[in-house]
Amino acid sequence: MGVIESLIITDNAALIVSTKNNKVITVMDRDEATSQIFMNINGTIILDK
Repeated sequence: MGVIESLIITDNAALIVSTKNNKVITVMDRDEATSQIFMNINGTIILDK
């Protein structure tokens, strides 16, 4: 099936990305993302240094 919508967490930001549509849906600061609940994602990628 593969990942269609994923949460990508970097050092500074959190992004919701749709691979089906090749679009970034939501971008927020990583600190802001810690208090959010993410729904309808089927994959998470964490990019840390």
